[in-house]
Amino acid sequence: MTVHVLNYAPRLPRMLTSRAVGGGAGGRHDALVSGSGARWLLLTVSLAVGVGVAAVTMHISSYWGFSL
Repeated sequence: MTVHVLNYAPRLPRMLTSRAVGGGAGGRHDALVSGSGARWLLLTVSLAVGVGVAAVTMHISSYWGFSL
């Protein structure tokens, strides 16, 4: 999973703001990709939920021998 995330992380801004249909060399860039608003919403909600879960469960880390 780490390799996958590290591979796609640099591409994320371009993927989220993509407005090209077809993409690649010679692809047309004049039509909106459907669902771009939904992608932004899902990204925002996912990050918010992740931060929330981390904040709520941070106290449990002491049971595993970690201290922050």
